[in-house]
Amino acid sequence: MAPGGLFSSALQVRGPNGFVKNPALTVQRDAEPAFAQYGARFGLTPSDRTQLKVDVSGAAKGPGAERVLS
Repeated sequence: MAPGGLFSSALQVRGPNGFVKNPALTVQRDAEPAFAQYGARFGLTPSDRTQLKVDVSGAAKGPGAERVLS
């Protein structure tokens, strides 16, 4: 493993047979679409919040928080 850990900013790290592509970059590249989907699902950006549809008319009809949490 390269000094400074796997998550250094280097594009290549020293492996057993010389320099190899930093595995952290592959993990980051593969994880980015999943984070973008989660962000859109939960409205974490202003543009995503405009796409959310929330029915607030039925919110008062259900049981109160006191009843649900007791």
